[in-house]
Amino acid sequence: MQLLLARNADVNKRSKQGRTALLYAVWEGNKEIARMLLEIGHADVNQPTEDGNTPLMVAAWDNQRAIVDLLLDHHAEVFGWVNKNGDYVVKIALEHGHQELAQYLFDVGLKRQGGEKEREKDEGETHPGGFLDFDF
Repeated sequence: MQLLLARNADVNKRSKQGRTALLYAVWEGNKEIARMLLEIGHADVNQPTEDGNTPLMVAAWDNQRAIVDLLLDHHAEVFGWVNKNGDYVVKIALEHGHQELAQYLFDVGLKRQGGEKEREKDEGETHPGGFLDFDF
């Protein structure tokens, strides 16, 4: 991997299946390779597959919190992507039973959008358990 990166390999090139090296690293749970691709190879953290799944969606599907944090540190979009099935990253985490991760992703996305104060104001009044009280 280091040799390929040293020779400026195109890390955003897709395989025949439409996946990037970053997506494969996330899929396999290989945080170190994902980190190298992001930091040395400058991989596009938000590049979706042909069906619209981003690396963050794949990490959320498999409850890979360490990789989720790595992707978020490299500015992965929380609310910016919807796949061809109409799923977004928080919904994917919820559908696979990762409620704590879904709440975390929602909170990070909300904070990035500057909605943290508005949520705190509303929380005790309309939805004391947070957004997860709502039915998707």
